[in-house]
Amino acid sequence: MEQLDPVRDHAEIIRLSISFYLSPMAVDWVFALSMPRFNIGPSGAAIFRGGKGKLLMNSDRRYDDTDDHFLVWIEYGPDSPQVKRSLDIINALHAKWSKEYPAEFDDLDLWLYVLAWEICGTSSIFTEYLGLPEPSEKEKIAKVVFGKKLAELFVYVDGRPLSEVIPASLETYEDWVAYLHEYESRPWEYNAESAACLAQVVETFEKRFPMPLPRSFVRALATSFWHDGMFGCCDIERPGRLMSWAARMFMRVGILMGRILPDPKESLTEKLRRESAETGKPLRAVLKATQVPSPSQGSTARCPMGFGG
Repeated sequence: MEQLDPVRDHAEIIRLSISFYLSPMAVDWVFALSMPRFNIGPSGAAIFRGGKGKLLMNSDRRYDDTDDHFLVWIEYGPDSPQVKRSLDIINALHAKWSKEYPAEFDDLDLWLYVLAWEICGTSSIFTEYLGLPEPSEKEKIAKVVFGKKLAELFVYVDGRPLSEVIPASLETYEDWVAYLHEYESRPWEYNAESAACLAQVVETFEKRFPMPLPRSFVRALATSFWHDGMFGCCDIERPGRLMSWAARMFMRVGILMGRILPDPKESLTEKLRRESAETGKPLRAVLKATQVPSPSQGSTARCPMGFGG
């Protein structure tokens, strides 16, 4: 890390700082924090889709596909053929569903918020909720370059790369954090479609959690990190102060333990591929689909913004 340049080597910095420290529980946790954020506001109808959206009908697949797109991005970097394949899948899904839900895809602020989350969302949670140090200046620069490189691959609703519609004011890591906070502080009203999506995310997180803990505590591991506006959009109860404190301490200790232990020798993506090879169990859809050259080969991969099938 010390020898790497944050602009030239942004992908390797992201990989070294994130991918080796992930577990299936960790990526599910990030999903339970991020997907509900993307589900409030204009996107609710496009994700709910009359109760037939993938999040409602096959929530485990939604978790796996979204988690795996993220893993591909941080494992290979935006300039890789694997990530370009991932974004081909996502852009095709956006093109399909934007015809049915044009207004839901036409909100530039939401696109920018999703990108802001990719750049600084999780690290902001670490800093603001868990009291952990901010990323180093090198990591901050690498995160912004990484995010803007991803934006070059996203196709906006008017056919341009998303990078071409990013305001000039969003330049530094601090700019993106400020945008994140401004977006989340907006007034959010109850929406039944968003409420159903948020409830499904939480229910599935509870079901998939690998430790035998009370469901109320597992739920608090997600909702203790939601911003205030999210509760106004759904019928989900806020965790009590003691439960919230316990949930945050649980996550803080887990993250700190990961930093104290010896550095892992294998990233989560490498581990999943190795286990598939050793057991003969099929590789999950996105991890498999991003390795094939053509989008026409029957992928079932889905969109990490929530607009997938």
